[in-house]
Amino acid sequence: MFLRRAIALSLCVIAGAAVALVLMPRIARVSPDDTARLCTILDALHSDRTPPLVLFGDSVGLFGVDTRQLGGSNLCSPAQTIGEGFLLQQELPPNVNVVVHLVTPSMLDRNDAVDPDHYNAMRLCGYTPHVETRAVIARVFRFDLDPHPLRDRWYGRRHVRAAIEGFARDVLRGHRPGGWLPEQRFADLAGAQFTMSASQVQMLRECAARARRRYLVVLAPVHPRLHARVACPSGIDCVDLTRLLSEREFLDPMHANPDGARKLTAAIRDALAARRLLLRE
Repeated sequence: MFLRRAIALSLCVIAGAAVALVLMPRIARVSPDDTARLCTILDALHSDRTPPLVLFGDSVGLFGVDTRQLGGSNLCSPAQTIGEGFLLQQELPPNVNVVVHLVTPSMLDRNDAVDPDHYNAMRLCGYTPHVETRAVIARVFRFDLDPHPLRDRWYGRRHVRAAIEGFARDVLRGHRPGGWLPEQRFADLAGAQFTMSASQVQMLRECAARARRRYLVVLAPVHPRLHARVACPSGIDCVDLTRLLSEREFLDPMHANPDGARKLTAAIRDALAARRLLLRE
């Protein structure tokens, strides 16, 4: 009797794990963490409604640029790396002829190619890196993009954990939004010295060289209280907006408030117009 129960329990566990692996792509799409945004972006790129201009970048661009004013689509996502923008670039349909890459000091200061959780979500949502894409990432960052589907689904169990943790936080807070205070963020970043990683600069050059369309880098506004030594890389069409906003136009150390967002959008629009790349007059 004991043996039968043990076998039955083992079969139930195996069946549950198998079901979870099968459902993992769906779980990644509805996960309450930031990775679900990447699935939304991939879906948009694979639709027939992608406009001829797109914007890549992190949450600074996601919340700070109104691409409707540019006649384009906002493909930014929280903590998106330059390498992740390069991965998404291979998915651009032929009708896209302008790429605007909003680059923040934190994006330039890091040394990794992609966030493992972000890449896993992309893989679960149907992304497969081209051979050329994998070769570039390996050469610039010494990082191998493992494309094994089963490994992706096994690693994807962290999305289940994130969903459970998110639900638990909502229950404990009574569905009140959480977050951090701007001054706490300033305290965390007070001693930070944002610099330009050589690998990230090289990644921008790879993006520009392999875009097969107009590619414009925009250096995002930097809060006056932060220390960032960034500048437009040579050989890349680039607009430096690091000193565009005053302190009162920031919501926190990184993100513009509504007034700052309107000013940032207008500045990008002017840069596109000066290059005759503005798609909506």
